[in-house]
Amino acid sequence: MSDQPKSEPTPAARTAYAVNAAVAWLGLTLTAFLSGMGWYDELPPEPGLYGGHPDGAAGAVARLTDTFSYFTIWSNVVVALSVTLLAVGPWRDTTLRRVLRLDAMLMITVTAIVYQLLLAPTAVVTGWSRVTDPILHVVGGTIATFTGDDEPPARTGSRVHGGVPRNVYATRDGGWIAVSGTTDPQVSRLLPLLGL
Repeated sequence: MSDQPKSEPTPAARTAYAVNAAVAWLGLTLTAFLSGMGWYDELPPEPGLYGGHPDGAAGAVARLTDTFSYFTIWSNVVVALSVTLLAVGPWRDTTLRRVLRLDAMLMITVTAIVYQLLLAPTAVVTGWSRVTDPILHVVGGTIATFTGDDEPPARTGSRVHGGVPRNVYATRDGGWIAVSGTTDPQVSRLLPLLGL
């Protein structure tokens, strides 16, 4: 892979990059400001977790240190950096930029999945967290996956040659099951289980 310039992106792509960068930086700046000022609601810590911080300026460094220790924050930092670079100079295609963009997509995807599946169902979201949590966990990651040049993702079916059956299917009990038969021996064992 060479570090060569690529063609000029469309105006829609530049706008998409700029909007994504603005949202990412907004979430990070707002979170850092609110945390530093101590304006987030303090919930009682669970046993074994770190305690609170002093009010006012005395606790600002400790609060910011805690804030910037979260994977969520760092995934948003990497997204913000990668889309900012795309917004200000998208025609410059380097290995470092590609790695940064790939890291951003991987990190923000992990953030969204962990938050939605593990944390959000039991999270107590109050005060300013009602504003910053969606930006950091949902909105930034969602728009990071699109550019102005891209079509929205569409179903493409199995990308594995001969990989049939391969899908996620609803079960009678209301659940879901992932089924994949890529080789003839796998399919011959799978079909009787499916009653076929």
